[in-house]
Amino acid sequence: IGTIGEEDKSERFKHKIAEILAGFNLLETSTYHLSNKMAENEFMNLKNELVEIENAYTEDYSALRASLLPSLLNVLKNNKHNEYPQNLFEIGNVFTKQQEQAKLACILSHAEANFTSIKQILESLAKILNYNLKIKEHDHPSFIPGRCAKVMINGKDVGYIGELHPQVLENFEIGMPVSCFEINLNQ
Repeated sequence: IGTIGEEDKSERFKHKIAEILAGFNLLETSTYHLSNKMAENEFMNLKNELVEIENAYTEDYSALRASLLPSLLNVLKNNKHNEYPQNLFEIGNVFTKQQEQAKLACILSHAEANFTSIKQILESLAKILNYNLKIKEHDHPSFIPGRCAKVMINGKDVGYIGELHPQVLENFEIGMPVSCFEINLNQ
């Protein structure tokens, strides 16, 4: 039987998001799916249940990532010798014991990075994609209290946005303010 192949609808959607964010002058990154407890939990002030790797070859890659933000923060840590601003995004998979999810994370790192600047990017992305975006104040241990919010798209809770807590930045050895968001693309 002869058939004609085509790109998966979800992959086309991811490419469209990547093109939009590149147009906002953000640099796309692609990081490993493997991480570790320290980066995923301790450095982020969290207590996520991770999918751990049995007989991991190295402690640096001993679990599957539960979030994209620690991976992006490691990119910032390893590139702090480069000039700022460093504005990054990644579209990738994260893992829980129940499922694998596609997520989008964006990070702005420069002296003026704040909640408003990252919110403008998220609002513009939602407007271009014709999504109904709502942002509700929320507390999250990785973010500065009062500078974090829950992201709701089309009535569904899909992630969070805010300014990272100074302790998180210190844990990743980052000397610049960082504002970011992470949302679920499977909703």
